[in-house]
Amino acid sequence: MLLVGLQGSGKTTTAAKLGLWLKKSGRFPYLVPADVYRPAAIEQLVRVGASAGLKVHEHDGSETPLAIAQARASRRRGSAATIPCCIDTAGRLHIDDALMDELRG
Repeated sequence: MLLVGLQGSGKTTTAAKLGLWLKKSGRFPYLVPADVYRPAAIEQLVRVGASAGLKVHEHDGSETPLAIAQARASRRRGSAATIPCCIDTAGRLHIDDALMDELRG
């Protein structure tokens, strides 16, 4: 699941809530912070995920969001294909061409 929306619209909180709901349903979700533009975005998802008892793909933010998502997807193929993945992206507006192009990658 790729969460996309405006800045401050609740994507990170929604990722954690979806993850918790999936966990309660007997699944083992994995949260992926792909917002490398907001300084505390990765740490925020790590903290929210940890408080919900969810696994989070921790990284230093030096890769592009596409590379982060692709790395997680390739690891997912090596494990059970039923592992749900919630990718939390940077907030974006439809008029921001650079961020919209990221979604096309």
